[in-house]
Amino acid sequence: MTLKAFCTSLAAAAALLMATAASAGTPEGGVPMERATMLSAFGERAAFSPDGKRLAFVGKSYGDAYEIDLASGDVRNLTGQFPHQGVLRVQYLPNGDYLIVGPRRYIGPASRANVDLFILDKNLRTGLQPLDQSVFEGVAMGPRNIIAWQQIPAGTKLREGESWINGVMRLGPEYYVGRIDYQNGKPRLVDKRRIMDPAPAGCSLMEVQDFRKDGNEVTFYTFCGQKEGNPEMRIYGYDLRTRQYTTFLTTKDYAEVEGIAPGGVWSTVECGTRKGPEFMPPLDICRLELVPNGKLSRLIIGTAPGSTSKVSNPVVSPDGKSIAFQSADSAIGDVGEGGGIYLMRLPN
Repeated sequence: MTLKAFCTSLAAAAALLMATAASAGTPEGGVPMERATMLSAFGERAAFSPDGKRLAFVGKSYGDAYEIDLASGDVRNLTGQFPHQGVLRVQYLPNGDYLIVGPRRYIGPASRANVDLFILDKNLRTGLQPLDQSVFEGVAMGPRNIIAWQQIPAGTKLREGESWINGVMRLGPEYYVGRIDYQNGKPRLVDKRRIMDPAPAGCSLMEVQDFRKDGNEVTFYTFCGQKEGNPEMRIYGYDLRTRQYTTFLTTKDYAEVEGIAPGGVWSTVECGTRKGPEFMPPLDICRLELVPNGKLSRLIIGTAPGSTSKVSNPVVSPDGKSIAFQSADSAIGDVGEGGGIYLMRLPN
Protein backbone atom coordinates (compact mmCIF):
# COMPACT_ATOMS: atom_id res chain seq x y z
CA MET A 1 0.00 0.00 0.00
CA THR A 2 1.32 3.44 -0.93
CA LEU A 3 1.66 6.19 1.69
CA LYS A 4 -1.15 8.12 0.04
CA ALA A 5 -3.42 5.07 0.05
CA PHE A 6 -2.55 4.40 3.70
CA CYS A 7 -3.39 7.98 4.69
CA THR A 8 -6.65 7.80 2.78
CA SER A 9 -7.55 4.54 4.55
CA LEU A 10 -6.63 5.98 7.95
CA ALA A 11 -8.74 9.07 7.34
CA ALA A 12 -11.70 6.90 6.32
CA ALA A 13 -11.33 4.78 9.45
CA ALA A 14 -11.19 7.88 11.64
CA ALA A 15 -14.28 9.28 9.96
CA LEU A 16 -16.11 6.01 10.50
CA LEU A 17 -15.10 5.97 14.16
CA MET A 18 -16.32 9.53 14.64
CA ALA A 19 -19.58 8.76 12.87
CA THR A 20 -20.12 5.67 15.01
CA ALA A 21 -19.53 7.64 18.19
CA ALA A 22 -21.87 10.37 17.04
CA SER A 23 -24.60 7.88 16.13
CA ALA A 24 -24.26 6.24 19.54
CA GLY A 25 -24.84 9.61 21.17
CA THR A 26 -21.50 9.62 23.01
CA PRO A 27 -21.25 13.03 24.73
CA GLU A 28 -18.10 15.08 24.27
CA GLY A 29 -16.18 17.57 26.42
CA GLY A 30 -16.16 17.69 30.19
CA VAL A 31 -13.74 18.47 33.02
CA PRO A 32 -11.82 15.69 34.85
CA MET A 33 -13.23 15.00 38.31
CA GLU A 34 -9.74 15.56 39.75
CA ARG A 35 -10.36 19.29 39.38
CA ALA A 36 -13.25 19.14 41.85
CA THR A 37 -12.88 20.04 45.53
CA MET A 38 -13.26 17.20 48.02
CA LEU A 39 -15.66 18.24 50.77
CA SER A 40 -15.67 14.95 52.65
CA ALA A 41 -13.57 11.78 52.35
CA PHE A 42 -16.68 9.72 53.09
CA GLY A 43 -20.34 9.93 52.21
CA GLU A 44 -22.91 9.62 49.47
CA ARG A 45 -26.13 11.11 48.03
CA ALA A 46 -25.62 14.81 48.71
CA ALA A 47 -28.42 17.41 48.71
CA PHE A 48 -28.14 21.20 48.76
CA SER A 49 -29.97 23.24 51.40
CA PRO A 50 -32.57 25.70 50.02
CA ASP A 51 -30.14 28.62 50.54
CA GLY A 52 -27.22 26.72 48.99
CA LYS A 53 -25.01 27.22 52.05
CA ARG A 54 -25.01 23.63 53.28
CA LEU A 55 -24.97 20.08 51.96
CA ALA A 56 -26.69 17.16 53.64
CA PHE A 57 -25.46 13.67 52.85
CA VAL A 58 -25.50 10.08 54.07
CA GLY A 59 -22.28 8.82 55.68
CA LYS A 60 -22.83 5.34 54.30
CA SER A 61 -25.82 3.22 53.36
CA TYR A 62 -27.82 2.48 56.53
CA GLY A 63 -25.56 4.81 58.48
CA ASP A 64 -26.16 8.36 59.78
CA ALA A 65 -27.10 11.58 57.99
CA TYR A 66 -24.58 14.43 58.04
CA GLU A 67 -24.42 18.08 57.06
CA ILE A 68 -21.47 20.19 55.93
CA ASP A 69 -21.26 23.97 56.10
CA LEU A 70 -19.80 25.04 52.76
CA ALA A 71 -18.24 28.24 54.12
CA SER A 72 -16.44 26.74 57.12
CA GLY A 73 -16.15 23.10 56.05
CA ASP A 74 -17.55 21.98 59.42
CA VAL A 75 -19.39 18.65 59.38
CA ARG A 76 -22.02 17.65 61.91
CA ASN A 77 -23.91 14.41 62.49
CA LEU A 78 -27.66 15.00 62.17
CA THR A 79 -29.00 11.65 63.37
CA GLY A 80 -26.37 10.21 65.70
CA GLN A 81 -28.27 11.20 68.85
CA PHE A 82 -31.55 9.62 67.74
CA PRO A 83 -32.52 5.94 67.48
CA HIS A 84 -33.01 4.71 63.91
CA GLN A 85 -32.42 1.67 61.71
CA GLY A 86 -30.16 3.39 59.18
CA VAL A 87 -30.46 6.24 56.68
CA LEU A 88 -30.45 5.84 52.90
CA ARG A 89 -31.41 9.40 51.84
CA VAL A 90 -31.55 12.85 53.40
CA GLN A 91 -33.10 15.85 51.65
CA TYR A 92 -34.27 19.33 52.61
CA LEU A 93 -37.82 20.58 52.77
CA PRO A 94 -38.39 24.24 51.79
CA ASN A 95 -38.71 25.15 55.50
CA GLY A 96 -35.29 23.67 56.31
CA ASP A 97 -36.53 20.45 57.93
CA TYR A 98 -34.97 17.21 56.73
CA LEU A 99 -36.76 14.42 54.86
CA ILE A 100 -35.17 11.12 55.88
CA VAL A 101 -35.50 7.85 53.97
CA GLY A 102 -34.66 4.67 55.87
CA PRO A 103 -36.07 1.33 57.01
CA ARG A 104 -38.31 0.99 60.04
CA ARG A 105 -36.56 -2.32 60.58
CA TYR A 106 -33.29 -3.27 58.92
CA ILE A 107 -33.42 -6.75 57.38
CA GLY A 108 -30.30 -6.65 55.23
CA PRO A 109 -29.93 -5.60 51.57
CA ALA A 110 -33.62 -6.35 50.90
CA SER A 111 -34.49 -3.40 53.15
CA ARG A 112 -33.78 -1.11 50.20
CA ALA A 113 -36.91 -2.23 48.37
CA ASN A 114 -39.27 -1.07 51.11
CA VAL A 115 -38.07 1.83 53.26
CA ASP A 116 -40.03 4.61 55.00
CA LEU A 117 -40.26 8.40 55.15
CA PHE A 118 -39.44 10.42 58.27
CA ILE A 119 -39.16 14.10 59.13
CA LEU A 120 -36.28 15.43 61.21
CA ASP A 121 -36.79 18.90 62.70
CA LYS A 122 -34.21 21.42 61.44
CA ASN A 123 -33.34 22.33 65.02
CA LEU A 124 -32.77 18.65 65.89
CA ARG A 125 -35.11 18.93 68.85
CA THR A 126 -36.99 15.68 68.22
CA GLY A 127 -36.23 12.29 66.81
CA LEU A 128 -37.30 10.98 63.42
CA GLN A 129 -41.03 11.53 63.01
CA PRO A 130 -42.64 8.89 60.73
CA LEU A 131 -44.93 9.86 57.86
CA ASP A 132 -46.31 6.30 57.69
CA GLN A 133 -45.38 5.95 54.03
CA SER A 134 -43.13 3.32 52.48
CA VAL A 135 -41.07 4.09 49.38
CA PHE A 136 -38.53 2.52 47.08
CA GLU A 137 -35.33 4.49 46.41
CA GLY A 138 -35.40 8.30 46.30
CA VAL A 139 -38.06 11.00 46.53
CA ALA A 140 -38.64 13.96 44.21
CA MET A 141 -38.82 17.25 46.12
CA GLY A 142 -41.02 20.08 44.85
CA PRO A 143 -42.28 23.50 45.94
CA ARG A 144 -44.86 23.87 48.71
CA ASN A 145 -43.72 20.58 50.32
CA ILE A 146 -44.89 18.54 47.32
CA ILE A 147 -43.13 15.19 46.93
CA ALA A 148 -43.33 12.27 44.50
CA TRP A 149 -42.14 8.72 45.06
CA GLN A 150 -42.35 5.10 43.96
CA GLN A 151 -43.33 2.13 46.10
CA ILE A 152 -43.89 -1.57 45.71
CA PRO A 153 -47.63 -2.44 45.78
CA ALA A 154 -49.14 -2.58 49.26
CA GLY A 155 -49.20 -6.07 50.75
CA THR A 156 -46.37 -7.39 48.54
CA LYS A 157 -42.85 -8.34 49.53
CA LEU A 158 -39.68 -9.84 48.15
CA ARG A 159 -39.25 -13.59 48.01
CA GLU A 160 -36.75 -15.20 50.34
CA GLY A 161 -33.26 -14.81 48.91
CA GLU A 162 -34.46 -12.52 46.10
CA SER A 163 -32.31 -9.48 45.33
CA TRP A 164 -33.96 -6.11 45.85
CA ILE A 165 -33.60 -5.11 42.19
CA ASN A 166 -35.12 -8.36 40.87
CA GLY A 167 -37.90 -8.18 43.42
CA VAL A 168 -38.86 -4.64 42.52
CA MET A 169 -38.84 -5.43 38.79
CA ARG A 170 -41.05 -8.47 39.39
CA LEU A 171 -43.53 -6.62 41.58
CA GLY A 172 -43.71 -3.49 39.43
CA PRO A 173 -43.59 -0.23 41.45
CA GLU A 174 -46.48 2.23 41.71
CA TYR A 175 -45.98 6.01 41.58
CA TYR A 176 -47.54 8.70 43.76
CA VAL A 177 -47.52 12.39 44.53
CA GLY A 178 -48.45 13.97 47.86
CA ARG A 179 -47.76 16.90 50.15
CA ILE A 180 -46.19 17.17 53.60
CA ASP A 181 -48.42 19.20 55.90
CA TYR A 182 -47.84 20.36 59.48
CA GLN A 183 -50.65 20.32 62.04
CA ASN A 184 -49.79 21.59 65.51
CA GLY A 185 -46.15 21.17 64.60
CA LYS A 186 -46.55 17.51 63.65
CA PRO A 187 -45.85 16.51 60.04
CA ARG A 188 -48.13 14.27 58.04
CA LEU A 189 -48.55 13.22 54.41
CA VAL A 190 -51.72 14.49 52.71
CA ASP A 191 -53.26 14.77 49.23
CA LYS A 192 -51.78 11.45 48.11
CA ARG A 193 -52.73 10.32 44.60
CA ARG A 194 -51.38 7.89 42.06
CA ILE A 195 -49.56 9.16 38.96
CA MET A 196 -47.81 7.77 35.85
CA ASP A 197 -50.48 5.11 35.37
CA PRO A 198 -50.25 3.71 32.77
CA ALA A 199 -46.51 3.89 32.26
CA PRO A 200 -45.04 4.60 28.82
CA ALA A 201 -45.56 1.56 26.59
CA GLY A 202 -42.91 -1.11 26.99
CA CYS A 203 -41.20 0.62 29.93
CA SER A 204 -40.65 -0.52 33.52
CA LEU A 205 -38.70 0.18 36.71
CA MET A 206 -39.09 3.95 36.63
CA GLU A 207 -37.68 6.27 39.29
CA VAL A 208 -38.86 9.84 39.85
CA GLN A 209 -36.18 12.49 40.34
CA ASP A 210 -37.22 16.16 40.35
CA PHE A 211 -40.08 18.57 39.84
CA ARG A 212 -40.19 21.45 37.39
CA LYS A 213 -42.81 23.85 35.97
CA ASP A 214 -43.71 25.02 39.49
CA GLY A 215 -44.36 21.47 40.66
CA ASN A 216 -46.58 20.48 37.72
CA GLU A 217 -44.11 18.15 36.01
CA VAL A 218 -41.87 15.43 37.41
CA THR A 219 -38.76 14.06 35.67
CA PHE A 220 -37.86 10.37 35.75
CA TYR A 221 -35.83 7.72 33.98
CA THR A 222 -36.93 4.27 32.90
CA PHE A 223 -35.84 1.08 31.15
CA CYS A 224 -37.74 0.18 27.99
CA GLY A 225 -37.88 -2.60 25.40
CA GLN A 226 -36.43 -5.40 27.53
CA LYS A 227 -39.19 -7.86 26.57
CA GLU A 228 -38.53 -7.22 22.88
CA GLY A 229 -34.81 -7.79 23.35
CA ASN A 230 -34.13 -4.18 22.47
CA PRO A 231 -33.29 -2.56 25.84
CA GLU A 232 -32.81 1.18 26.05
CA MET A 233 -33.01 3.92 28.65
CA ARG A 234 -35.29 6.92 28.38
CA ILE A 235 -35.66 10.15 30.32
CA TYR A 236 -39.15 11.60 30.51
CA GLY A 237 -41.17 14.40 31.99
CA TYR A 238 -44.68 13.62 33.26
CA ASP A 239 -47.21 16.46 33.40
CA LEU A 240 -49.39 16.07 36.49
CA ARG A 241 -52.19 18.14 34.93
CA THR A 242 -52.45 16.64 31.44
CA ARG A 243 -51.03 13.19 32.33
CA GLN A 244 -48.88 13.41 29.22
CA TYR A 245 -45.28 12.23 28.82
CA THR A 246 -42.50 14.21 27.14
CA THR A 247 -39.45 12.27 25.95
CA PHE A 248 -36.23 14.14 26.70
CA LEU A 249 -33.76 11.37 25.81
CA THR A 250 -33.69 7.87 24.32
CA THR A 251 -30.40 5.93 24.31
CA LYS A 252 -28.91 2.45 24.19
CA ASP A 253 -26.27 3.64 26.65
CA TYR A 254 -26.71 4.33 30.37
CA ALA A 255 -28.49 7.58 31.24
CA GLU A 256 -30.05 8.20 34.65
CA VAL A 257 -31.49 11.67 35.24
CA GLU A 258 -30.40 13.24 38.53
CA GLY A 259 -30.30 16.77 40.00
CA ILE A 260 -32.13 19.55 38.17
CA ALA A 261 -30.93 23.11 37.51
CA PRO A 262 -32.82 26.20 38.73
CA GLY A 263 -35.74 26.93 36.44
CA GLY A 264 -35.84 23.33 35.23
CA VAL A 265 -34.24 24.04 31.86
CA TRP A 266 -31.58 21.31 32.18
CA SER A 267 -30.65 18.42 34.44
CA THR A 268 -27.58 16.44 35.34
CA VAL A 269 -27.45 12.84 34.14
CA GLU A 270 -25.35 9.85 35.11
CA CYS A 271 -24.08 8.85 31.67
CA GLY A 272 -21.92 5.99 30.42
CA THR A 273 -21.26 3.96 27.28
CA ARG A 274 -22.41 0.36 27.56
CA LYS A 275 -20.18 -2.38 26.22
CA GLY A 276 -21.99 -5.67 25.80
CA PRO A 277 -24.59 -6.75 28.35
CA GLU A 278 -23.26 -4.77 31.33
CA PHE A 279 -25.98 -3.07 33.39
CA MET A 280 -24.03 -0.04 34.59
CA PRO A 281 -20.80 1.00 32.85
CA PRO A 282 -18.24 3.46 34.26
CA LEU A 283 -20.03 6.78 34.64
CA ASP A 284 -19.50 10.40 33.75
CA ILE A 285 -21.77 13.31 34.65
CA CYS A 286 -23.63 14.86 31.73
CA ARG A 287 -26.00 17.75 31.13
CA LEU A 288 -29.33 17.17 29.40
CA GLU A 289 -31.43 19.99 27.97
CA LEU A 290 -35.00 19.34 29.12
CA VAL A 291 -36.70 19.75 25.77
CA PRO A 292 -38.03 17.01 23.47
CA ASN A 293 -35.02 14.96 22.31
CA GLY A 294 -32.72 17.30 24.24
CA LYS A 295 -28.98 17.62 23.72
CA LEU A 296 -26.71 15.56 25.99
CA SER A 297 -23.25 16.98 26.75
CA ARG A 298 -20.61 15.86 29.23
CA LEU A 299 -19.81 18.02 32.26
CA ILE A 300 -17.53 15.91 34.47
CA ILE A 301 -15.26 13.07 33.34
CA GLY A 302 -15.29 10.29 35.91
CA THR A 303 -14.02 7.44 33.75
CA ALA A 304 -10.44 6.43 33.04
CA PRO A 305 -9.02 3.43 31.16
CA GLY A 306 -8.44 0.51 33.54
CA SER A 307 -9.92 2.35 36.50
CA THR A 308 -12.82 1.18 38.66
CA SER A 309 -13.49 4.64 40.06
CA LYS A 310 -16.77 6.32 39.19
CA VAL A 311 -18.79 9.45 39.84
CA SER A 312 -22.52 9.52 40.45
CA ASN A 313 -25.52 11.15 42.13
CA PRO A 314 -24.91 14.75 41.03
CA VAL A 315 -27.06 17.62 42.33
CA VAL A 316 -27.09 21.26 41.19
CA SER A 317 -26.78 24.18 43.60
CA PRO A 318 -29.77 26.55 43.94
CA ASP A 319 -27.87 29.27 42.07
CA GLY A 320 -26.99 26.85 39.25
CA LYS A 321 -23.25 27.56 39.55
CA SER A 322 -21.98 24.34 41.16
CA ILE A 323 -22.49 20.59 41.14
CA ALA A 324 -22.02 18.31 44.15
CA PHE A 325 -21.45 14.62 43.47
CA GLN A 326 -19.95 11.49 44.96
CA SER A 327 -17.04 9.28 44.04
CA ALA A 328 -16.96 5.55 44.55
CA ASP A 329 -15.24 2.37 43.45
CA SER A 330 -17.36 0.20 41.17
CA ALA A 331 -15.36 -2.87 42.23
CA ILE A 332 -16.86 -2.71 45.73
CA GLY A 333 -20.21 -1.79 47.22
CA ASP A 334 -23.79 -1.82 46.00
CA VAL A 335 -25.25 0.37 43.28
CA GLY A 336 -25.46 3.97 44.50
CA GLU A 337 -22.95 3.70 47.33
CA GLY A 338 -20.35 6.46 47.60
CA GLY A 339 -16.97 7.11 49.13
CA GLY A 340 -16.66 10.88 49.28
CA ILE A 341 -18.46 14.14 48.47
CA TYR A 342 -17.07 16.60 45.91
CA LEU A 343 -17.94 20.07 44.66
CA MET A 344 -17.32 21.28 41.11
CA ARG A 345 -17.75 24.90 40.04
CA LEU A 346 -19.39 25.16 36.61
CA PRO A 347 -17.82 27.37 33.95
CA ASN A 348 -19.58 30.69 33.38
